[in-house]
Amino acid sequence: MNNQSEMLLSVINRLVRNQITHLLSSVDLSDNNFMLIVKIHDNPGLSQKMLVHQIYRNHSIITKQLAKLKKLKFVDVVVNPKNKREKQIFLTNKGESAYLEIVRVSPIVNKWIVEGLTENEAAQFTKLLKKIFENKKDMIDRFLLD
Repeated sequence: MNNQSEMLLSVINRLVRNQITHLLSSVDLSDNNFMLIVKIHDNPGLSQKMLVHQIYRNHSIITKQLAKLKKLKFVDVVVNPKNKREKQIFLTNKGESAYLEIVRVSPIVNKWIVEGLTENEAAQFTKLLKKIFENKKDMIDRFLLD
């Protein structure tokens, strides 16, 4: 049997990322940074370290993405009054507006991903993705978060 999972996942990942970027282009977001907006919205004042662990990207990538979001006025970064060495991240009004667009677009993307599958197949697909993620959790923690 010729298992092409890696190739299929790579192509599908690229398609999903392109779709997200296309649908969020009106608010100057892309597949690279929209998840930061979501996590900051859901956890106002979180630190960069917390953000790294919530979206499974390494620290240097998060630093670059936050700098871009700050330059575009989506986020404010302020010193934590309780710990002067830590910075807290908050959405600006522009960031809150972008979050609303993400909320609008997310179900469109999720529906697009499973288009052509039955309801049962879509549920099974999600279940399998979660299982694969959980099976790789230790590896994710070791390699992506170092």
